[in-house]
Amino acid sequence: TFAVPPELLLQVPADQEAEQVTVEDPAGDGSLSGLEVSVPVERGETWLAPMAVARDAAGGSPLVVSQLFRSDASEIVSLADNSGRLDVPLDRPTQDQPWILRYTAEDSAGNQATPKALVVNVQCTDGERSCEGEDGPFCSVEGVCIEAAGSGVSISASEPSLSLNGDERIEVNLGHMYAFCPPVGSGKNPCDRC
Repeated sequence: TFAVPPELLLQVPADQEAEQVTVEDPAGDGSLSGLEVSVPVERGETWLAPMAVARDAAGGSPLVVSQLFRSDASEIVSLADNSGRLDVPLDRPTQDQPWILRYTAEDSAGNQATPKALVVNVQCTDGERSCEGEDGPFCSVEGVCIEAAGSGVSISASEPSLSLNGDERIEVNLGHMYAFCPPVGSGKNPCDRC
């Protein structure tokens, strides 16, 4: 029996910035070293997390298992082995509760690799911010926090307002148009100036 455990190597796409991190192990086994990445929120989409690669000193192909956790819970959200990779949900920003992918590997002799973690922060795109809603955090749209809530819409920021300049009441004769004012208005026809 070969006593050297396999080594796990984390891979991230070349265009993805990653930082070295140490996080609490969601499986309750102390702490894990690994990488941290940030990806943008994309409603209805998932991010196909990269698979870890296991290097075996004995030259075999160790079984790599990946588990997806929320950092605020110890329950496994999803599980994959060498046959597949995990999809990380991108519907909502993670704020201070990122997704944690926990990778483990075991060689044919039963030697266990030291587990590694990939921490995935899902963030709002540039110019937008994270908002709080009934179902959890969501991203603003053009700077305004609007969350679809059932059949209605709730606005969790100050509501936009519209105010009219000029008279509260305007009369337009039947068959005539109410339109934008020309750059230099004559003042004779009712019009709307922005």
